[in-house]
Amino acid sequence: MGLLTSTAAIAFTTWHLAFSSLGIHLVAHTTSLVDGRNKVKMTPRLFWRAVAPIGFCFSMSLIFSNQAYLYLSVSFIQMLKAMGPVATYITTCFFGLTEWRLTHLVTIIGISLGVVVSSLGELRFSWLGFLVQGGGTVAEALRLTLMQYLMNSEESKMDPLTALYYFAPTCTLINLSMAIPLEYPILDFSKFFDVGILPFLAAAVMALCLNIAQVYIVGRAGSVLLSLCGVPKAVFLVVSSMMFFGELPSLQQFIGFSISLGGMAIYSKLPSAKRDTKPVLDEVASRGDLESIEESKAMLDAEKEAERSG
Repeated sequence: MGLLTSTAAIAFTTWHLAFSSLGIHLVAHTTSLVDGRNKVKMTPRLFWRAVAPIGFCFSMSLIFSNQAYLYLSVSFIQMLKAMGPVATYITTCFFGLTEWRLTHLVTIIGISLGVVVSSLGELRFSWLGFLVQGGGTVAEALRLTLMQYLMNSEESKMDPLTALYYFAPTCTLINLSMAIPLEYPILDFSKFFDVGILPFLAAAVMALCLNIAQVYIVGRAGSVLLSLCGVPKAVFLVVSSMMFFGELPSLQQFIGFSISLGGMAIYSKLPSAKRDTKPVLDEVASRGDLESIEESKAMLDAEKEAERSG
C-alpha cells in the first residue's frame, strides 16, 4: 500500500476526497447536521474566489511535494516542510484573518526550527528542488488560509461541515483532472487487487474523519494551529517506531523535538491572534447606528492593545 501511495499520491487522495464528498452529502440529506448550507448563498463569485482555489492549491501542493523528492534528500525536504506553519501564519496575516504579533511569529519559528534540528542529516541541495518544495509549502499555506476564509469571512461565514460539503467535491474534481494525465499512465491496477478493498475503505473512512477534524480545527482555532499539528504527529510517529519497531531516536532528534514541544507549550499560552470581531459589529450594525459601530471598533482595538501589553 505504501508503494501505491508514493507512486499515485494524487489518485489516492482523489479517492479519499471522493469518499469524503459522498459521506458528507449522505449526512446532509439524511440528517440536519449540514443544514447550514441552506443559509449560504453560493454565488459564482464566491465559488471561484474561495472554493475552487482550495482544490487548485490542494492539487498543486501534492504535485510539488512529490516532485521535490526527485531533486532533494528526504532530510532537506522535511526541513523545508517545517517552515509550513511560518508560511501559514504570514499568509493568514496577509489575508487579514490573523493579527500580526511578533511573539506568535517568533514562537512559531522556534517550533519550526526544532523540527529542522531533528531532520538534519545527509542533505542534497538543488535550486530546482528548493523552488518546487517551496511552491508546495506556499500552496499548502494558501489552501489552509482559504479554508479559514471560507468559514470566517463576512461573505460566506460557513460552519465546518458546510465548508466541507462545498469544497470536498470541488477538490475531488480538480485532483482527478490532475491525476488522469500525471498518474494514470503509470498506475499498475493489478496491485490494487493484490492489496484488497478493505485497506482502501479503511483509509477512506479515516480520511473522512481527518477532513472533518481539519475543518473544525480551522473553523474554531485557525489554520496556523492546524499547520502546527504536524509537530505532535511527527513526535507520535517517532514514539510509535520505538514501541513497535524498537527504533530509538538519536540525541539530535530528541533535542529537536524537545524544542518543538516546548514551543508548542508556549504557543498554547499565548492569547489568540485570530480575528473575531464580526459578532460585536453585527450587533451594533443591526441598530443602524454608524457612530456606535465606530465606537465598538475603537473599543475592540483598545481591548486588543491592552491584551498585547498585558
